This record gives sequence, structure tokens and C-alpha cells, in this order.
Amino acid sequence: MKTRWKILLLVAALLLLLAGSLLLTLSMQPANQLEAYKKLLRDRGEKLTLSEVLPPPVPDESNCVEAVQAAFALLGSGPGHVPYAMLGVAPGRAMVGWQQPVAHNYVLTSRFVDWTNSWDEVAVEFAQDDPALEQLRTVFEKPQLDFHLDYKREDYPLRKLQGALIISGRKLSAVTMNSLHAQNAADAATNILTLLKLVRADETDFLLAAHLQRITMLDIAVAPTWELLQTTNVTDAQLAALQQGWEQMDLFHDAENAFAFERARLSFRVQTTREAPSGTTFSSRSSGSPAMASGIVAWTAGLRNGAGEMMWRSSWSFPIELTALQRGQIVLETLRAMQTNQLGGCKSNFDGMKKRLAQVRDDFRGAAFFGALKIPDLRRNYYDNFYESPVAQTIRMEAARRVVITAIALKRFELKRGNARENLARMVPDLLSTVPTEAQAGEALPKNLSELVPEFLSAVPVDAYDGKPLRYHPNGDGTYLLYCIGADGVDDGGDARIPGTSSPAYYYWLDMHVRDWVWPQPATEAEIKLFYEHPPK
Repeated sequence: MKTRWKILLLVAALLLLLAGSLLLTLSMQPANQLEAYKKLLRDRGEKLTLSEVLPPPVPDESNCVEAVQAAFALLGSGPGHVPYAMLGVAPGRAMVGWQQPVAHNYVLTSRFVDWTNSWDEVAVEFAQDDPALEQLRTVFEKPQLDFHLDYKREDYPLRKLQGALIISGRKLSAVTMNSLHAQNAADAATNILTLLKLVRADETDFLLAAHLQRITMLDIAVAPTWELLQTTNVTDAQLAALQQGWEQMDLFHDAENAFAFERARLSFRVQTTREAPSGTTFSSRSSGSPAMASGIVAWTAGLRNGAGEMMWRSSWSFPIELTALQRGQIVLETLRAMQTNQLGGCKSNFDGMKKRLAQVRDDFRGAAFFGALKIPDLRRNYYDNFYESPVAQTIRMEAARRVVITAIALKRFELKRGNARENLARMVPDLLSTVPTEAQAGEALPKNLSELVPEFLSAVPVDAYDGKPLRYHPNGDGTYLLYCIGADGVDDGGDARIPGTSSPAYYYWLDMHVRDWVWPQPATEAEIKLFYEHPPK
């Protein structure tokens, strides 16, 4: 009997030793792999901790946060009816909203709903926003915006104020339309420039969510910019300032900062859960067990959670952190390549990034493992659906930004040629009467984009997707074709239609499904009439 107990105790000791050795191996190997990769990144000059990537605090004399917060309080929830701006009525054609006899408005519903107000009613409604807009224009005097967020927290109470930036952008876009209808191009240009400066000011916020909101605000700014370019009383000085505002955006660098910060924040979050007090990483609630579990249910849930927590701290969290770092590094290298090799185009870089990301996986092959143990799969908190979409949105907005800058430069060129013709007509009244009207309109535009360099552009803008010069040619009637080939990376000759769709829900020039992203030309009265007779479904 004594011999049997000795054997049993020996076997138990051996099992405990084996389990301890296994646990130590499971812990040390992934931990060593993680530290080795971190060392590799640090040797390359990468910054991996929050303290290294946090932007420096903005001094009070440069921080417009108080004025912006005051404006948020005055703006409320945003405009109810927003006048149409750059409304696409046909492929490659948009309605000039401020030229319409009444202000057409939209309501965000599942279908096209058209409302109308008189411009006088619009002016009265938007006059209430004047105090808030004056507060927002403080950004001209204090060009940075710092909400003093605590980035180590999972919840950001002040982050809600960032959503109000979107409302501010929509307000600025709406009042721009009212200014344009009143023939006040100077006020319209100031409103758009205020919107752009708010985007620049918010660049001190490195959260990826903030980067995406800045992209949204730039998307909002496109439409009023297009509307301003349809005026005849805008000056070159106003356009030059607006062009500079668009040129100052550095979306790829902004995205690089955001991803470097998110990588450090994700690593910090994993480390925090690894070092959290016992019993807080996995809970009965998080594992799907009843909150008021009792008896054997509570005991087994606690046992599972305890085992899961032990494995998380000793083993599982290390490959998850390693995978997050590896995938983040792939994105950062891609964004840097897009900045240094613009002539190569972003599509090939983006496609290569997707392939590389697909090859990086952690050691756990799916949620079935965690489901069998009935404990939460924490991996989704750290890198699921995190990488590709923000990069795609950044490329899309960068492509649009280059088209917008080119369109402004074309307007400036046209103004200069138009002023030259007017001066010539005053000096030699009979000379231009011998030139056909169509020929005069054609002469107002450059034959190619290189004619804009260096007076209006430092270089010919390239298509963000394939690295080739933006496609352009004048039509000879005062209009022109300017386009980017779009996300599919295929040049369809300026075809702004959606393949296989005869009547899309709307005509949006940056729709991810259209063949080419064509900068719209003003729609004719016949095209506008046809649009309202047969509105999108």
C-alpha cells in the first residue's frame, strides 16, 4: 500500500513537473519571439510605446479648442435641410446648386427625397449660425486643436466632441452655398478655407478614428469647392489661398502617424490585460455565462475563466501582440512606400499589402478553440477589420485631393486667360469679334496640364492609383475632361458610369463602383430636368 502511494505521488510529481515545464515553454517561447521582434523594430528606428508616439502638447496660445467647443455648443445637432452641392444628375455632370431659383435640399432617407426652400428662408436659417462660425474662424489665429485626451483610456469622453467637427463641416458647406447664391465669393472661400484649416488643426490627434473623421471632412469640403469654381466673380487670390489649403493636406503622413499610434496603443492594451488584477481579464459576463450564475454553473465558469486567464497571461497574449505588431508594420511600410514612390501608384502597393497581411496569422486557427472552452476570443479586439479599409479610404481621398487641386489650378488659368482677353478687347475692340466664340472658349483652357506648371502648379499631379499624370483634355466648348482612374486601377477613358447599372441610386463622382472618377462639369438645364423627371430610386 505504501509502495502504491509512493508510485502515485511520484507520478503526480512528474505530471506537475511536466505541466510546469510545458507552461514555462508556452510562456517563454512566445514571449521571447515577441521581444526579439520588438528589438528588430527598435533597431530599425521604430517607435513602439505610447510615450514615444504621443504628439507633443499644444501650447495654449496655439490651441483653438475653447473656441471650437463654444462653436459646438452653438451649432447644436447640425442643419436640417442642406442645399444641394455638386449633386450628380448624370455621369460626369453635376447641378450647380447655388444657381437654382430655389434651394433644393435633401433628407437622408433610404430613397431620394427632394425638398425646396426659398433662398431667403435659407439665409434666415443659417444666419443663426453666424456666432458659431465666427468662433470656428479662430482657427486662423490659433491653428491647432488639442482636446487633451487621455489615450490610455478605453473610453474617450471628449472624443464625442470630435463628432461635432463633422457637423461643423456640414454647416460650413451649407452656408457656403448660401454665400455663393448671394454672389459673395469671398465669404464662400473663407468658409471652405475654415473647414480645411479645422482639418489641419485636428492633425495633432493621432487616433485612427480622428484620421478617418478628417477624411470625412475633406470629402465634405469637395462639394462646396466645386460649387465655388462655377462662379464668375471669384478672384485668383481667393483661389490661390484655397488651393494652398488643399495642398497643405498630407494624408499619407497623417495615416502613418495614426497607424504608428494605433500600433503602440494596441500593444499597450494587450500588456494592460496581461498585467491586470486576477479575475478581470475573463469574466462570467464576458464568457457568455449568466451574470447571476450560481452553484456548479458558477464554479465551472470560474474554472474556465481562471484557466483562460492563466493561459492568456502566460502564453496567448504574446502571439496576439506579435501578430498585431507585424500587421501594423506591414501597413506602415506600405504607407511609407506610397509617399516615397508616387510614380509607382498606390494600387500595386495596396494589393501587395493585402497579400502580406493575409500571410500573417497567429498560432490559433479560429474561434472554435475559444468557443470550445467557452471563453471570449480577445483577438478581435486587437486586429480584426483594422487595417485595409482605412488605407483604402486614405488613397481614395488623396486621389480626390489631387483632382481638386488640379481643378482649382485650371480655374486660375482660365481666369488669367479671360482677363487677358478682356484687356485685349478693351485695347482692340474689333479684334476678338473675328474669332469664333467656340474657339475663344477653347483658348481659355490649357491644352495639357503641363501648361499649369510652374505658375499654378509646382508639378503635374499624378493619379494616386497608377502614378501616371491625371487624365485631362479640353473639350473645345469651355468644358474639360479631368479624371482619376479610380480604385479598380483601370483607365476607362473617362467613363463615369457604374458597370451594369442603368439608373444608379445617385451619381457620385467618387463612388467606389464607377469606372473612372470624373470631375463633374456643370449639368445643362435639360440634364437637370431629366434628372427630376426620372429621379434615382
